[in-house]
Order: sequence, then C-alpha cells, then structure tokens
Amino acid sequence: MSIPLLSIMLPTTVDRRPKFYLLLAEVLRQVNSLNLQDEVEILIDEDKKEKSIGTKRQDLLKRSSGEWVVGIDSDDWISGDYIKEIFGAFVLSPTIDHVGFIELCNINGEVSRSVFSIQHCKWDESQYGYDHVRCANPKSVIRREKALMVGFDDCRYGEDRIFSEAVTPLLKSEVFIEKELYYYNHTSTDHNARYGIK
Repeated sequence: MSIPLLSIMLPTTVDRRPKFYLLLAEVLRQVNSLNLQDEVEILIDEDKKEKSIGTKRQDLLKRSSGEWVVGIDSDDWISGDYIKEIFGAFVLSPTIDHVGFIELCNINGEVSRSVFSIQHCKWDESQYGYDHVRCANPKSVIRREKALMVGFDDCRYGEDRIFSEAVTPLLKSEVFIEKELYYYNHTSTDHNARYGIK
C-alpha cells in the first residue's frame, strides 16, 4: 500500500457528534469527488474528554502516515475547495514544508481573520492587515517529519500555540494560499465544560 500524501487528523468528543458528522461528511465528499481516496488518510480520535486535546493531537500525529499532516477541529468548518487547494500546493511544490492560508473566525459572534504562515515566528494580533497572526499551526498543513520533531504537550488548552511557535523554525519552505480555507467557530465557555478539566 502506498503512503498517503495527506493525513487529516480529527480530534473530537462524543458531545460534538452532530457537528462532527457533518464535518466528516464534507471531508469525505471532497476526497471522493477528487478521487483522492488513496492519497488522503483520515484519522479520528473521539472520547468523552478524558484525554487532553494535546494528548489527542499527539496520538493522532503518531498514528499518521502521510507526508503532510493537518488538523481540523470538530466544531470548525472548511471551504468547499479546501482539499483541492491543498493538493494544488503539493503539485506546485512537492518538497514544501508548509501550506499556509487564511482562516475566517467567528469568536462570540464577532468576525475576524487569521493568517497561518511561516513568515511569522510568533503569534500576534492586529498586524499585517490581519486580526490574528499565526505561524505554522495544527490547522495548517505541515510536513509530518517536522511535526514529529516537536509533537504536542499534554495540555487541556494552549497546546496549539506551544506547538506552533516550536515547529515554525523547522519549516523552510511554504506555499501560501491567499484564500479563506478554514472557518473557526468559538464561543467562550467555562474551561471545565469546554476542555473536560476535572
């Protein structure tokens, strides 16, 4: 069996099943419509919030076998051409370490935009025409061997920033897609309810 080009890592929880099933159906629709079943590996880690999100991301990363990895959170969404655009980047530059793009955010009903790019080495706010500046991110496409060199800490939250700022210096090349490919939805809730802290 050939090694897939892309491993899509989907951490989720039982209480998110209705939203997650819609997201999974959209991922599968895009993969099937492009006949990429042999090129895309879909990995799921579902629990009842027993594990931290950092541990779930790390477990998914260790299970992955694609040349590149990307994460999609189960309460978020992707554009209708998400996988097509990512694979277009692979064709354009098959040795890249990172595929960056724009994220449209809905945070407590307020719309904003993030950028994921290795042109930035730290997280920042309101810079370069974006509301949120991020370097490489668990939600952007990263060469798997580089992601494994860093991994994810066992954190209930904040694991994304720790990983992001640690892996970015290892990434030397990028295709940046000047489009909104990812839709982040966030509603502030108590940490215990959101992350399962006991």
